[in-house]
Amino acid sequence: MALKIVHYDIGDLWTPEAAWTVNGVATDPSQIVVKQQTPAGVESTVTTASSPATLTTASTPLSRQSAGVFRLNPGIALTTSGYWFVRFEGTGAAQASEEQQAIVDPSEFTSDGGLSSRALVSLAETKDWLNQQNIDTSSDLEIVAAINSASELAHDEAQREFKRTDTSTAATARIFSVDQLSFGRRFVMIDDLSTTPTLVRVLANDRSTVVSTVVDFNVYPNSREAWAPITGLEFENTVLRPRPGQVVEVTGVWGFPAIPDQIKQAVKDVVAEMMDRDIEHYRQDYEPHTAGGATNVIVMGSRPQFLTANPRSLAVFRSFRTPHLG
Repeated sequence: MALKIVHYDIGDLWTPEAAWTVNGVATDPSQIVVKQQTPAGVESTVTTASSPATLTTASTPLSRQSAGVFRLNPGIALTTSGYWFVRFEGTGAAQASEEQQAIVDPSEFTSDGGLSSRALVSLAETKDWLNQQNIDTSSDLEIVAAINSASELAHDEAQREFKRTDTSTAATARIFSVDQLSFGRRFVMIDDLSTTPTLVRVLANDRSTVVSTVVDFNVYPNSREAWAPITGLEFENTVLRPRPGQVVEVTGVWGFPAIPDQIKQAVKDVVAEMMDRDIEHYRQDYEPHTAGGATNVIVMGSRPQFLTANPRSLAVFRSFRTPHLG
């Protein structure tokens, strides 16, 4: 019977063991090469034992427990969550290879618990939402993967920057074009900005020559929810308006000030949908259905469209799209 993959915590030592036999008799290989692969996909050689028979139970990093039985000593430090792999390669009369896998569960005591920088909900609050399924830590990696996927879906469908696209938390500069509408209205649409910009400049079309530094401007919308970002700048009459061909450079902290509650709930609903699977093979749950309770195709006009998530969550995500004017 195949052994189940063991779950570990970050910081544990993993001591995989391999055994070699020849015709049922425990036999030492002539050479043993031990390789490992981290969750990031980085492969390395842990050790190469040229004379395995001379090793003892105290040898490092590979020990000999008995004839044909070898164990890593003290073991591999599991520093990050994810899937770890080890491969033992033996040569000689006992030529054979053996691979083992360990699953390291995410931890709230690490910087992100395994979540991406754009995750819109935490692992703890999502597990609380899934409490009817009696989830334990053995499912944490799957939940984290579902959170990351659902969060990216929310960003894609809403076409908004709930969390900024880069990993920096500092103010950075972005450039926005000036067109005839911007020139006439003294108004420039910008990306989602969490706070009032720290610097606004008008640059020439070479994007390096400073035409003016703008101090007198109003942010749009003037009245907004606590979670709502700034999406536009209106220059006052005292400012020499930017002209078409020029660009406006805005320095600030990008993203939403906070994640809207309805977005968080919609993401958790998508995660619950992803985790609620009880299938034996693809055809049972994932094939397209055009009628009945398992419908996953919606027809709009004459063109069918596959929904990427449940309709309620999609409706919430798409309600945040910026209206297109003109």
